[in-house]
Amino acid sequence: MFDYLRYRFMKWRINREIVERIFPHLRRDRNFGYLFRDEDGIDEYTRIRDVRPILDRIEMNIAKMPEAYGRSFRYVMHTKLNAELRRYEEIARNSVRSETCAPRLIATRT
Repeated sequence: MFDYLRYRFMKWRINREIVERIFPHLRRDRNFGYLFRDEDGIDEYTRIRDVRPILDRIEMNIAKMPEAYGRSFRYVMHTKLNAELRRYEEIARNSVRSETCAPRLIATRT
């Protein structure tokens, strides 16, 4: 139940930011303070915010921790990130237009 509510709230937050803030910002209808002005800019700022270097730095710090603490830290981090990323994955999967149409939706002549 709570996972479903968490998913629904996350989906609502993401869609709200995209539709009510990013799209109007890109159309220059309103300025929401984003650092980008166009689609090339949003791609550039997305590239700058790549999470992989952060994960690499965390792993370097984990390597310096006492072994048992580092393993436990990594486990907790991966568990939390995994749950959050799975919600993003589900939202992304459910936001894709279907490439096929269900046969029951196709009009036929009789």
